[in-house]
Amino acid sequence: MSDERGIAFIPDLEQNHLTDIVVDQSTFADSYDMSLFEGVSIRPHPGSVTKLDFPVVVSGEMDGQSSVASDSGTQPARNLQVVLTAPDGRIEKSATTATDGYWAISSIRPGVYYLTANTAKMDEPAYTLPEKSSSPLLA
Repeated sequence: MSDERGIAFIPDLEQNHLTDIVVDQSTFADSYDMSLFEGVSIRPHPGSVTKLDFPVVVSGEMDGQSSVASDSGTQPARNLQVVLTAPDGRIEKSATTATDGYWAISSIRPGVYYLTANTAKMDEPAYTLPEKSSSPLLA
């Protein structure tokens, strides 16, 4: 546990025993706060103190609705993968659109990103809603 300034001192760790230190993000007061610290393993030694800084930032979120254009107009793109990519090519997050084309990505680290859609499988029937037929169904 940390104090109101975010400082924690952990006494009496077992000597020379490898110990993992991570941030429990569920303890943050604001649900948008996130740690950029992935964690570290330390080996405590008698008479020494290890200082660790855990940067905490405010995360972001994005949402939207995707559609597909066709000869008969536009319709929601369902089961489409929407990808948030960093300039270095690293995929930060991704989401799959719902049947109405809606998608949401949360807990996004601050930075610059490109939003793209993975259209490789767009021709498969699962990616678009079937068009309405003007002829009645036969039983």
